[in-house]
Formats: sequence, structure tokens, C-alpha cells
Amino acid sequence: GEAGNPTGQFAELLIPSFDLGVQQQDITSNNYKVMGGLAGSHFGWDWDSALGITRSKAKSTTKNVMSYSGLVDTANLAPSVAFVLVNGAIAGEGSYLPIGANTPEVIESIRTSMTRKSETEVIVADLKGSRELMQLPAGPLGLAMGVDVRREKIKDTPDAQLVAGDILNYGYTGTEGSRTAGALYAELAVPVNKAIEVQA
Repeated sequence: GEAGNPTGQFAELLIPSFDLGVQQQDITSNNYKVMGGLAGSHFGWDWDSALGITRSKAKSTTKNVMSYSGLVDTANLAPSVAFVLVNGAIAGEGSYLPIGANTPEVIESIRTSMTRKSETEVIVADLKGSRELMQLPAGPLGLAMGVDVRREKIKDTPDAQLVAGDILNYGYTGTEGSRTAGALYAELAVPVNKAIEVQA
């Protein structure tokens, strides 16, 4: 029943929201890595160890997106529009014009920004050592041993407005988790002769 609808039935009209302004995304990222180690020789062992931590934080802000609650508020829909269907819900009447000029006050009431925050952390530690166990006819019998531990965490948090479904035309994902991985190892080097060495 609206002027300009030639279909004679309900039709979907997709329009860009130019009046909200160009969407802008600002991303700030901070990263650092610290690593230290020790090495030495004690009790017949040559050993070395390391401990390190890596952290990263990122913040992404997207400006000039449309608020669902701001749009369907009865103060923000034009009386000249019979109805507006948004996300399956019929919005009331007010002052927002889907096509046409809108006042700065109306635009500001439906325009919003959203922020996403992400954090990652990795902590690693290792210790390894080697020594000669005995002298064989072809050379020394060598032993190497070590331990390695890694702790990883990640957290990716979308904007609360997105989680609540209040930002139009955007989906979201969120992630939070951690894991720990470790390893133990040992190796023997057995010289058979001057040209052949067996490792186990």
C-alpha cells in the first residue's frame, strides 16, 4: 500500500544508511614478549633453562552502526511510514525516515558504536641437560633429558550490544579458553664406532 511499491504485496526494501555516516573502525593493539634464561654446569651436567611470557591485547571500535532498540523506539519512526519490519518485529511510528532527510537528533538516537576486546597470553618454560654416562670403546655414552611446559590463554569478547542483538546487520562470535601442554624427553647417544652412532 506504500507509494513506490510496484509489487502489490509486501516487499523487502534494502537501503544503505548513509545518514549515519561512514562506518569507521579504530584498532589498537599492544604486544610484548619477555624471555630469560640460565645455563650452567653442575654435578656433571651441562644444563640450560628458559622462561618466557608473551601477551597481546587488542581493542577494536566500530563507529556509526545502527542500534536496533534506537530504531524501533516509537520516537524514531516516521508517521508517514505505515510500518517498518526490523528483525521480524514491526516497529511503531515516530520521526525516523528510512528514505529521506532526518534531523541530527534522530540520527544520534539510532547511531551507536561497538567495541570488541581480545587478549592472548602464552607462558613457556623449559629445562634441559646433558652429560656423559661412561666411556665406551668407540667414545662416550651420552644422555640428554628435558622438560617443557606451555600455558596458553585466549579471550575474545564481543560488544554487549551485539550479544543482546541490538546492532543491525552484524553477527558475532566470542571465545574464552585455556590449555596447558607439557613434554618430557630423554635421549641416549651410543657410539658404535667412529663412523656410526645409535640414538634412542
